[in-house]
Amino acid sequence: LVYKNLLTSFIMLSIYKTITYLLPILIFFIFLKILKVHLTTSKIITFSLIFALISTCIYVDGIQSQAKYSTTYNYGETGLKKTASYIREHTNSNDTIIGETDIGYYSRRPYYRAFFLSTSPDQIRDVINSNNLTYIVFRSNDLWKNEVKEIIAVEYARVDKNGSFVIYKKIDR
Repeated sequence: LVYKNLLTSFIMLSIYKTITYLLPILIFFIFLKILKVHLTTSKIITFSLIFALISTCIYVDGIQSQAKYSTTYNYGETGLKKTASYIREHTNSNDTIIGETDIGYYSRRPYYRAFFLSTSPDQIRDVINSNNLTYIVFRSNDLWKNEVKEIIAVEYARVDKNGSFVIYKKIDR
């Protein structure tokens, strides 16, 4: 179905979404009426709403548990487990990295939070100079100050990109 204008598209989508949300309520309401459950209409409506809430939660949980993307605080992000696996395979358990909490958790490596270092050239320079950090992992959409990018470019080279993540490795000298 092709819609010629945005208003028609918006109206059709709104109707579809409304029906999608009201359908479980209506089905359960009709089901209770057919069974001739001896409840007042207001109680049947209340039970129908509870049923709709529970069924929607189960549906969303089922869909998100099978998702190939992040369903946490960076919804839609991809490549998390592959990136963490890369870090785990290329480091030992004593190596410290710069990355976000989820990368540190899944790679099982000690880490400095990249987010807190992204805006402070002095702080990231201090962390890099005082530690033997073999890898740095950034989200590809992170906004970094140019000074921070320049500091990293001197010591690290980009070695991989997995979905939403970019991996930098310390340059061997």
